[in-house]
Amino acid sequence: MRRRGSVVIVSRAKSAEIGVASGSSYVCGRSAVNRASSQYRYLGGGFPVGSVKQILLGLAVTTGVGVLVAVVFFLYAIADFSFDGTQEVISVTGPEAIRAVSDLGVDTDGLTLRRVSVRRIWTRDSSSEWLAANVDAEAAALLSARLHERQADFDEYLREKFVIEGRVRRGVEMPTPDDNVPRPAWFLPHRSEVRVTEHMLWYRHSSSGYGSATYTQFDEDSWILWGLRFSRQHERLWERGEQSPIEEPRTSSPASERDGPPTARLSGRDRRNSAA
Repeated sequence: MRRRGSVVIVSRAKSAEIGVASGSSYVCGRSAVNRASSQYRYLGGGFPVGSVKQILLGLAVTTGVGVLVAVVFFLYAIADFSFDGTQEVISVTGPEAIRAVSDLGVDTDGLTLRRVSVRRIWTRDSSSEWLAANVDAEAAALLSARLHERQADFDEYLREKFVIEGRVRRGVEMPTPDDNVPRPAWFLPHRSEVRVTEHMLWYRHSSSGYGSATYTQFDEDSWILWGLRFSRQHERLWERGEQSPIEEPRTSSPASERDGPPTARLSGRDRRNSAA
């Protein structure tokens, strides 16, 4: 290296050495940047690509496990589910007797029940129930009245969806609701006067409907009030229009069989004991 005035002259050999050294530093620096870029490629300044893939994979696995658990739980829940069912109590007394009648959707205030038997059978579109209550004459009259009140207690839903016709009459025998649903062995009313409340629930735009009725009879010799209630789709107690409709609702809308059976809604107080 020679100095000429204020200018420094570097020899070609020295310049080459400097060039090689600086070039090596540049190459090394660039290689480090390339390695870092290959390991951490960012998406919009967010997570590294590798981390995003791991997160998505974790979410997919978690979601799949959650769906599988939900399916297994659903299948387990419906394994024993059925539209058919039966409930029965025989000769219960005290609080159990009160509960058995209350479970029918009947007010038990002021009732003295000595012994009670109840059986309920239901399917998707029908229900039947039998009652034998050992009571005195006063309690028999009160319980009978409440059973028939329950029969005529239609909620707003049914009044809107159906044209409901009804009648009250006297009969001489308890009917058999369905040949495929035999009476309980303990249900043995005598052939004597029977109080009957009947209703037909006609679909508003169909010739089909539901027949429903309540029958009661008090046997003064055995002090037993016998009760029978049923509801069945396509049951025709009479032809449409033969009886007067009950009070119409303020508004109405068409109903179809897709609206489901009214057996679960035959009483505004009896929804929790639906038969469907």
